[in-house]
Amino acid sequence: MNERQLAMGESTCGARFVSRPISDGGLALLDITELGRIALERTTTARDAILLMGRLAETYGYYGSDWDNDDAYASAGEALTISDTTEAWMFHILPDDTGASALWAAQRVPSNHIAVVANEFVLREIQFDDADNFLSSSNLRDVAARSGFWEPTLPFDFTAAFAYTGASSEASTRRVWRVFNLADPSNALSPFTDLYASNYPFSIAPASPLSAHDLMAFQRDHFEGTAFDLTQGPAAGPFGDPERYSTAQSGGRFERSIAVASSTYSFVAVPTATSQDLGLLWFGAHAPDANTYIPLHVRISEVPARLSQGSLRAFDLNVTFWLHAVLGNYAARYYKFAHPVIAETQVALESAMRSTLKDVDRVAPALRDLQGDDAMVAYLTTNADVAATQAHDVFFALFSSVVTRFHDGYVVANATSARLSTTPMGYPDWYLKSVGYFDPLGGASASSVGAIVFLILVIIIALSVGVGFYVGRVRAAKKRGYAYIQ
Repeated sequence: MNERQLAMGESTCGARFVSRPISDGGLALLDITELGRIALERTTTARDAILLMGRLAETYGYYGSDWDNDDAYASAGEALTISDTTEAWMFHILPDDTGASALWAAQRVPSNHIAVVANEFVLREIQFDDADNFLSSSNLRDVAARSGFWEPTLPFDFTAAFAYTGASSEASTRRVWRVFNLADPSNALSPFTDLYASNYPFSIAPASPLSAHDLMAFQRDHFEGTAFDLTQGPAAGPFGDPERYSTAQSGGRFERSIAVASSTYSFVAVPTATSQDLGLLWFGAHAPDANTYIPLHVRISEVPARLSQGSLRAFDLNVTFWLHAVLGNYAARYYKFAHPVIAETQVALESAMRSTLKDVDRVAPALRDLQGDDAMVAYLTTNADVAATQAHDVFFALFSSVVTRFHDGYVVANATSARLSTTPMGYPDWYLKSVGYFDPLGGASASSVGAIVFLILVIIIALSVGVGFYVGRVRAAKKRGYAYIQ
């Protein structure tokens, strides 16, 4: 989000064309990072940002995040959610078939609607004659037609023409369904759909207006309470860990939830139409289910050090990302016990920060009017730093509490009493049965029993061979020995 409250979110998508950057012998100059930076530097509205990025990409060429391996098509396209104080748009872009230009389109999200993108294009029929709600490059139909991706007698479907996906797309379509389901639990959309969710609308009206904190909750979701709940079932282990890590094996899949442990950060942008100075970004480092969102006004002159510093190459508990990471990784081991404590802290802390914001948003404009813009910026910057420091301190104490209360298979209570209370976490019956706890050999699996039996047989055979060899040698020695003179 820039200082004029123009905000962008990003989602990498598969696309049918791949291009190579000039730096690697190709023809394309710009990727989505550079396009977004230029737009945030030079524009103030979503519509102007889209037109600028589209024009630059067409002129100088666009390339995706990868281009020289078998997975390049899976990341050749990009989607941006772009909003300002009055409009929100969905923007899609990919290379063209020459590798030197770009294909792009954008659709305005209707007022009071919510639209979702989850690593797969979602723009469908483009209305080229409706400039109020659609923007696009002029080459869409020509490139699609000559590539065999579109029949000119049919309406132009952007996703059908240019999206690329593998054999399945549930990792994308089911997250779209889940957000729509959370926004309006009464909607009749099925979580089962085709590769491109052709029966899903571009956007829906939520059952009630959504707050920033509703969107934070969406980003912390693991399909809880649905048939796809990642806190349930054998893969969650005995304590309901919802994380599913990447595997090298093919031919299967886990559900892909909205919240994932591999998140570097997430955010919720809140433009404010009534004041240019009070636009807000709620920023959360690391995975949403183990972090806290911290309010940062767009007019601050410096991002708090705990949020802006640090490296993936070096663990540092003074950096908020690493604090959230160590908390999340530890709590995952005892998720069903530890996560409710984390969730309670998240709600309490973010509610407190929301209350503080009311005072900040009241004082900041008054300070600007009395002492000037610099005084207001300094005030907002100080408040952002205070919020980041307080949040860090709360979560450091939370981590200490979680480790104290849940460790080594026990839940510890009465920490301030003379006598601690410890309760074994235990294991559910289904888990004990699955690991052979009730089997005669006390939990040994069938494969390990077989291995033990095989090992015993090998030892018996080896001993038999050894004894036989020894007896044979003794007997042979007697036959070859000297005969006594009678």
